[in-house]
Amino acid sequence: MRGCTVDNTGHHVPKQYCAVDGERTLLQVAVTRAEKCVDPGHVVVVVSSQHRKWWEPQLDGLLHRDNIVVQPLSRGTAVGVLLPLCRVLARDPGAHLVFLPADHWFRHEDLLAGAVRTALESSYEDPGSLVFIGIGPESPTSDFGYIVPLRKGGSGPLPVVSFVEKPSRESAKALIGRGALWNTLIFAAHGRYLMRVIREHFPHTADAVRVAVSGSADDCHRLARALAEVYPSLTTIDFSRDVLEHSDVQMSVVSVTGVGWSELGTPARLEAWLEEIRPARVGMRQPKPVAEQPTGPDPQPDSVTVGQKDVKVSPPE
Repeated sequence: MRGCTVDNTGHHVPKQYCAVDGERTLLQVAVTRAEKCVDPGHVVVVVSSQHRKWWEPQLDGLLHRDNIVVQPLSRGTAVGVLLPLCRVLARDPGAHLVFLPADHWFRHEDLLAGAVRTALESSYEDPGSLVFIGIGPESPTSDFGYIVPLRKGGSGPLPVVSFVEKPSRESAKALIGRGALWNTLIFAAHGRYLMRVIREHFPHTADAVRVAVSGSADDCHRLARALAEVYPSLTTIDFSRDVLEHSDVQMSVVSVTGVGWSELGTPARLEAWLEEIRPARVGMRQPKPVAEQPTGPDPQPDSVTVGQKDVKVSPPE
C-alpha cells in the first residue's frame, strides 16, 4: 500500500489521510458517517501528533477543538479506543459510544447507518454487552478478522461465541460455514462497561490513561502534557487480539449485507475499488503539490485519523 497512497513528491501517506474518491478524505467520510448516528457535537476524533500538519488544517471548522483527541505516540488499537473512551466518560459517566474506524469505505452508507443505530439501541437495552457490526463475507479471505455468532442467521443482535483474527483461508471457509461474519471493528457500548472490559486485562494502562485525562479537565494543553508523560510507559495493545480474543465478556453482533464494504487494505482491493468508481473520477481535479510530511508507521486502524485532499491514490503498477 505504501506505493499506492503518495503525495505529489512521492512520499507515502497513510490511507486515512487520502481523498480516495478525489473529493472527500476517509476522515471526512467517517465524520459524516458518525453524524448520521449521533448529534454532530458529540463526534470525537482521535488523531496522531506526528501528523499534525495534515490534520490540523483539515479539522479546522469541522469539529470543536475539545472534540479532537491527540495521541502523542501509537500504542495499539486498544489504547486508541481507551483514550477517547476516557475523554468521553470524563464528561458524561453514563455515556454510550459508537466506535467508527476511519479507514473504511461503504458503498451504501444508509444501510450501514441503520445497522449502527440498531447496535447503539441494543447497547441501551443491554448495557452489559459490546455490540459489533459484522459483514456477511463475500469470500473466505484471510485478510480480515471474523466474528463467530452463537448461531447462523436470524434477525437482531446475535450472541458472539468468539473472535478470530485473520485466520488461514481454510479456517476462514470453516468459520463462514458456521455463520461467521467479517469484523469491521465498528461497535457500540456503554462506556463504563467497555472500560471494565479493558481494565480487566490491562489495569495499569487503563488507570494511567484515565488519571491523565481526568486530571486535565477540558484543558487541551494540560491534557497534551499529561499524555506525553504517560504514553512512553504504556504497553502496545491490540484490541482484537489482546482484548476481544481473550475476553469472556458478553458480546453480540448485528449482521448487515449489501453495504459494499472495503477497508482498502491491500493494493488488490484498492485497485478493484478504483475500477468500480473510475467513471465518477473522470474530470477529477489534479492534486496540488504538498509539503513533505514526516514518514513513519501507519496509525493504528482503530484511531480515527484525518485526511489530506491533495493526495493522489493510484492503483499498483
